Amino acid sequence: MALYGKLPSPQVQRDVIETSVKNITGLSWPPGGVAGQPYFNKATNNFLIKGQLTQLLLTDLGERVMLPDYGVGLKQYLFEPLTEDLASDLADEVITAINTYASNIKVMSIRFFQDENLTGFGMPGMKIQLTVMPKNGDQLLDVDIVI
Repeated sequence: MALYGKLPSPQVQRDVIETSVKNITGLSWPPGGVAGQPYFNKATNNFLIKGQLTQLLLTDLGERVMLPDYGVGLKQYLFEPLTEDLASDLADEVITAINTYASNIKVMSIRFFQDENLTGFGMPGMKIQLTVMPKNGDQLLDVDIVI
């Protein structure tokens, strides 16, 4: 987790991790997604975690200003054949990014799927299925991300 281009102090990181899951609130992702609601909506619990993971995994490296290492850059693998080695490398990249920028989430399992019909237009696509658990939480959460 980073605050405007710098990493928070160790005390702030401990406070974030130790905060009860029920008390976590943040901005929803994508912003402005609900008709009739303000442009920036609040999200809590599972919706916040899904938005946080979606934003992290769909951001390319270097795309975020002041955080050049934020993101995973999965789009570069979109047309590559999904082999065991590639899946292992992708899993390592995803887990490293989550441990660095979403340390309040623990990855329980990760699976990759590749198909020409995932995007709905006959174009190649990749689907990442994550099972995560908020740290200090007891509820598993499934997150699907389609590129």
